[in-house]
Amino acid sequence: MIKLAVALLFGLQAPLYAATQSAALPQLTDKIFNTWAGPDTPGCAVAIGQAGKPVVVRAYGQADLEHHVPNTPETVFEAGSVSKQFTAAAILLLAQDGKLSLSDDVRKYLPELPDYGQRITIDHLLTHTSGLRDWGALVQMSGWPRGTRAVTMDQALALTARQRSLNFQPGTRYSYTNTGYVLAALVVQRVSGKTLAEFTRERMFAPLGMTHTQWRDNFRRVVPDRAIAYSRADAGYEQDMPFEDVIGHGGILTTVSDLMIWNEALTSKRLGAFVAQHFEQIPALPAGQVSVYGHGLSVTNFQGAVQVAHDGSTAGYRTWLGRYPEQGLSIALLCNAGDVNPGTLAHAIAQELLPPSANGAQEQSVPPVSASLAGTFYNTLTGVKVPLAYRDGGLTLPNGTLLRALGGRAFAVKSGTFTFADNDSFIARGPGGDTVRYRRVGDASAPKAYAGLYRNDEVMTTYQVIPDGANLDFRIAYRPDFVFHLAPLGPDTFGGDDIVVRFKRDAKGGVTGASLARERLFDLQFQKLD
Repeated sequence: MIKLAVALLFGLQAPLYAATQSAALPQLTDKIFNTWAGPDTPGCAVAIGQAGKPVVVRAYGQADLEHHVPNTPETVFEAGSVSKQFTAAAILLLAQDGKLSLSDDVRKYLPELPDYGQRITIDHLLTHTSGLRDWGALVQMSGWPRGTRAVTMDQALALTARQRSLNFQPGTRYSYTNTGYVLAALVVQRVSGKTLAEFTRERMFAPLGMTHTQWRDNFRRVVPDRAIAYSRADAGYEQDMPFEDVIGHGGILTTVSDLMIWNEALTSKRLGAFVAQHFEQIPALPAGQVSVYGHGLSVTNFQGAVQVAHDGSTAGYRTWLGRYPEQGLSIALLCNAGDVNPGTLAHAIAQELLPPSANGAQEQSVPPVSASLAGTFYNTLTGVKVPLAYRDGGLTLPNGTLLRALGGRAFAVKSGTFTFADNDSFIARGPGGDTVRYRRVGDASAPKAYAGLYRNDEVMTTYQVIPDGANLDFRIAYRPDFVFHLAPLGPDTFGGDDIVVRFKRDAKGGVTGASLARERLFDLQFQKLD
């Protein structure tokens, strides 16, 4: 139980807490990262800072399994979506300079985008409230998921410009989409006359002394000391590297030491008052809608402390960067193993260093629960089924977890909530504000009625529907290798492999088309071909 020792080590910030002596902090991280410390596994680099100074910088596992090169504190990793805060900072700097306004229509700078009849502002891009479809979900539906074909910024823009619909009206809800940050990177280029890489190097990285940070705007470029990314395979690990030149949503190459510098720059407001004010500013949404996402950063609570953080995942890289401003605590985590959960590891550190939450569990009366709510429901974006059982007066998940009744047909599970609209549907809300509707699984129609070809010009792809007993195969025409296996969910509705397809009929009952939904892509329309 460190108290005085930690205070001496970390200075006069708000006091931290840990279960070990301060001198044992390296041993604490060694214990947490023990799984990733072997000679035959990829691993992580981690930095812990206080009052703007690193107090622990460690590395575990291998940067290159083929050549037995270990990770070090100076190893360069790709940061995934942690990169979004750097793109946001570039936009905020241009706004601070008076070169643009966050309320500007994005078509002022990117006239290639279609007019949806409603303004999408730059602020919408940065706060994930634009309604734009995620470009990664779109290339997936075109038959080339990310990681299977190199994509450029121009191609990502062209794909976005072909979209004729939005997921929702801009500014009405939060839904995470990488497209907004790709467009923001292009806005930086068109306003400043410099690429995002050039602008951020001149205005941010060089002045702050972040000497190991750059963008992966050319995936073929040789980057000294870069860790190879790996994902689990049958025999152990296989390489899993990003090979695309699309940046803004991701693509930062950096070290944990540089991320410590960045966190301190944000805490000390070195980028300017306007930037500091807007970074953590949460957008105002209509009643009933929630978001914890500012401009490239989420603002939440962990163990009673304000947490400003973002995680990242791209190919086999996994990352997490966060600050606890009131305690002066900063944690950076960069990994080259696809099976790492970076948030879990980072919170294992924070849990030891932050004071215990003062909000202890309190006994509360549990409102009565109706047995009519039990049944099997499906995610209307992914088709994933969730069976809810009625047991001992409450609802339970298949693993036995009891949903905590909140009253008013609402329930808590993990860090989210379920709220039933009626007996046959509920809204699930995640900790970030994302909402997904679940519907009760019902009787389905005969699969043979849906056989045929279906075309969507926005992804320039034709799919073939082939009945398979009670199920359907939904595959790209003439590509038997690219197929979604769909099971019946309800009338004219089938789902599986993380998509849901709803077939459409005319007044005579004939099937005329289909609507496809998946995470970050709500309604992709297909026309049935004669």
